[in-house]
Amino acid sequence: MKNIIVTISDLYELKKGVMSAGSVAFKVVQGGKVLIEDTLHGNVSGDYKKRYPVNCDAGPLFVQHNNPEKNFKITASVM
Repeated sequence: MKNIIVTISDLYELKKGVMSAGSVAFKVVQGGKVLIEDTLHGNVSGDYKKRYPVNCDAGPLFVQHNNPEKNFKITASVM
């Protein structure tokens, strides 16, 4: 069992110039297999990291999410 660390930066929404909580639904995929499927809510102006214990190898990970127009960053890495 390995750990995948998902990092999200700048997850927020601006409403009338006021920063408020944002949300993102995402999947982490490796070799066509969905390893993680989750939704995170919150107000993050820096980096937020969440650890997921999963069975995976050291191959490349791909993150798919439901907010392509938003200005946040989401990555995943095997630890």
